[in-house]
Amino acid sequence: SSSSSNSDKGCSNRSNDTCSRQSRPVPDRAIIKCMEEGPADKGAMPVNFNESKTTEADAAGDQPLHPTSRQMTAAAEVDGHAVGAVMYLTVAATAAQAVSELGAQYFAKDQLSLGPASMDFYLSFYAVGWVIKPVWGFITDSYPINGQRRKPYLMLSLLLAALGFISYGFVHTRMQFLAALIFTNLCMAFMSVIAQALLVQRSGGKSLNGAAVNFAHYYCVKTSCMASLTMLAGWLISFHSARCVLMSTSFLFVAVFLFTPLMRETPAQKVMCPKEQLTIIYGLLGRREFLGVMAYIVAFTAKPHSQSAMFYFNTNQLGYSPRFIATLHICGSIAQLTGYSLYKQYLTHVPFAQLSRVATPILAVVSALRLIQIFRMNCMLGLGDRVFTLACNFVLIMTTEVLWLPMLVVASRLCPKSVEATTFSIWLSVHNLGIWMSGVASFFLTAALGITREDLSNLWVLIVLCSLATLLPLIVLPLLEVVDAEAARRSNVGVNATGSAASVNNKGLPGNKEA
Repeated sequence: SSSSSNSDKGCSNRSNDTCSRQSRPVPDRAIIKCMEEGPADKGAMPVNFNESKTTEADAAGDQPLHPTSRQMTAAAEVDGHAVGAVMYLTVAATAAQAVSELGAQYFAKDQLSLGPASMDFYLSFYAVGWVIKPVWGFITDSYPINGQRRKPYLMLSLLLAALGFISYGFVHTRMQFLAALIFTNLCMAFMSVIAQALLVQRSGGKSLNGAAVNFAHYYCVKTSCMASLTMLAGWLISFHSARCVLMSTSFLFVAVFLFTPLMRETPAQKVMCPKEQLTIIYGLLGRREFLGVMAYIVAFTAKPHSQSAMFYFNTNQLGYSPRFIATLHICGSIAQLTGYSLYKQYLTHVPFAQLSRVATPILAVVSALRLIQIFRMNCMLGLGDRVFTLACNFVLIMTTEVLWLPMLVVASRLCPKSVEATTFSIWLSVHNLGIWMSGVASFFLTAALGITREDLSNLWVLIVLCSLATLLPLIVLPLLEVVDAEAARRSNVGVNATGSAASVNNKGLPGNKEA
């Protein structure tokens, strides 16, 4: 706040945001760091001191002298190791979603005696809390508590999540199970919004490669925590009931809550009113690149799947124990980390449309490989069931993450300043809406094929249809060929309170420019 008041004194004309370097006072340490790194980073966000207009130099990618006041405010607000530590601790807390998923499967199977189709239907409602993430983002962006937009809401959501998981001890009916499932995921979604808002704020001023590294680190931490918690949950379910495992998850949220006061969040110097935020978001909705990314996300996530039916095949026919089911989840986490590493090391400069055009057919083929195990041909080839399941699961998840992570990076470049939590939450809510649609579609498809916990004879038909549905994103792929991640980031500098975006000279596809 002191630096901003000094800047006002150094300006000869308050109607003009531009101050001469001679009259500019010495800013604080966070702003000095932001100023020093801006010109050196050729992919950094160009500056527009007159935020209602964008010059031709900005559109061409020429680097201005200093970052915008919005960039400096965002950088100062999330600066510090404590903020980063709490962000990653929050990621660890949201990784309890893995425990919730595994525990809820066994709870529905053993305690509620649900079949595959019913399990798909009820478990799909976990996505409700994640679909409305823009609401949580809008609240934390628009209504700071004591000048802080993240910390108070984080502490509140941690406490509520702990209470939500304890409530599983009192669940005895399907509706009570549904209520507990939705409430706990509502709380974890709110935590996820806060952590991802910090991630986008800390990555906004970086180059495309810098943002990709930040996202890779974020999801590596999340995946590692999910793998560890899944392994622990699988081991506990072997000795205790799913109810007990779900209740014990509350200790994780309490532990993170105790560390949260270490986070020192700089009070927001200026918070946009809700009307201004809605205007900016409305303007964003009209951009072609926004609609293209949204259409791809829906096509990528809304396709039907065979997860619940395969869960019954693995446990009832192949006799996999809870410990090996947990091992499958851990293998999937390692596959995710491998996918992140492949993208980070070798694929950040590959245009996303080209990457998707190659990886999507591979994903469909790998998904269909489960037919080998359904018809027991793996035994004829000398491959054990467990080895084949682990290998197939690994390649499938790794290919999925190679496709998904660059999509998130492109989406983050379309997030305007001051509304990072709201706009990035829109992308992830579309993703979670697609997951819910996938669960509902899987329920109807599984029921139509007559697949039950006792009769899995049509499981092969379900796998064939799901593998073909994996190719759906290729239909909307042409819409992504107009999306330029760096140009999209530059255009967000020109987004003003009226929701208008500055014109941008699109010169290529994501990854085609020097980051």
